[in-house]
Amino acid sequence: MLFSKPYIRKRIEKEQVDSNLKCSNCGKEVTNEDAVFCPYCAKSFKEIHKNTPLPIAAGVLTTLSSCIIVVAGILSLVSSLFFLVISYDYKISISFVSGFLLFTGILGIISFAFGLTGGVSFLKRTRIITSTVGLSLLIVSGILFSVGYIWIAGLSNDFFSMSLIWIAGIIASILSIIGLVFVAVSRAEFK
Repeated sequence: MLFSKPYIRKRIEKEQVDSNLKCSNCGKEVTNEDAVFCPYCAKSFKEIHKNTPLPIAAGVLTTLSSCIIVVAGILSLVSSLFFLVISYDYKISISFVSGFLLFTGILGIISFAFGLTGGVSFLKRTRIITSTVGLSLLIVSGILFSVGYIWIAGLSNDFFSMSLIWIAGIIASILSIIGLVFVAVSRAEFK
């Protein structure tokens, strides 16, 4: 009895009920199938998510910044060993300078790990909070490299090797800040 009138009538009524939209905002049923907005609360039925290239740019900048920071961190670790070995040529507190260099070197390597993870997450548009923490750690490392190494270069008269780390810190800070701005502008695109 698939073609009997009562069966067809029930089937048509069921399809009409199923075709009605139910607003996710106010919960009322909308009978117009072609409605784009709810006539009761004006909620849009079709969410338009426009993906911008800003999260991708933030991911690339964060990854690049983390690579620069790890190079600066390795240079800092090598410099700390250099200051420990040749400590008699300097009139400054070598233990403090070497400790600072060792701290910033380890911080640079940790920042690299968090920054690289954040950069990949930005590219995937996921984990915005965790990725932003990694990006913030890169900014702190870059500022620490750029400010601290001016002071150490002035004390030790070793401007060449310290200027490389200083420049790396400035570049990494600038790239990280631009990446943070890109993430802030496009935060609605993250899952």
